[in-house]
Amino acid sequence: MQVSGRADHTIRVYAERSDAGSTELALAFDELREGDVTIAQPGLTLVADPQTVSIAEHRAIDYGTDGFTFTVNPGCESHLFNE
Repeated sequence: MQVSGRADHTIRVYAERSDAGSTELALAFDELREGDVTIAQPGLTLVADPQTVSIAEHRAIDYGTDGFTFTVNPGCESHLFNE
C-alpha cells in the first residue's frame, strides 16, 4: 500500500464509549506505542492496547457498503494479535 508517500501504515484498533453508553470498536491511523500488541502484514500493521485486544476477541473486521465494521465471529481465532 502506498499512500501519501508512505510505504506502510499503522492502524489502531481502539474502543470508545458511545453516547448510548455501549463500547464500540473503531479504527484510526496512529503510531505504535509502548505495550501495544500487533498484527503485521506487508504494508499494513494493526495495533491495539491489551485491553482493546480483550474487547476485540472473536471480532472480525469487515468492509462493505457501510465502510469498515466489526462483526462477532465466535469461530475466529481467539488470539488476533501477537504479543
